[in-house]
Amino acid sequence: MESDDKPGRMQLASVPGRRPLLVVVDDGPGIPAFVECFAQGEGFDVIAHAGGYKLLTALRALKPDVVLLDRDLPEVGGLDILRAIRDADPTCHVILMTADPRSIRPSRP
Repeated sequence: MESDDKPGRMQLASVPGRRPLLVVVDDGPGIPAFVECFAQGEGFDVIAHAGGYKLLTALRALKPDVVLLDRDLPEVGGLDILRAIRDADPTCHVILMTADPRSIRPSRP
């Protein structure tokens, strides 16, 4: 990733002439649409996916630049998908997320 001319912003080293691809993996109804709204405005192509075994095959074909990945998916867990992404393309950026309140730990002073 290289910095562009805007402070605090990063630019993905993508294929020339292609917008960077963000794949949003979440089984909830609202998150993919919310992310897509903002990411497209920032220059990303966005594909939403609910997860599952079909996603593992699709990721190899899609070759995303970034994956926003829900940790808690019903068919295949987010951590298993993360491992598959790392095996297929170690340069793909992955943001792991969860809405599980048990995952929140108080910050230490």
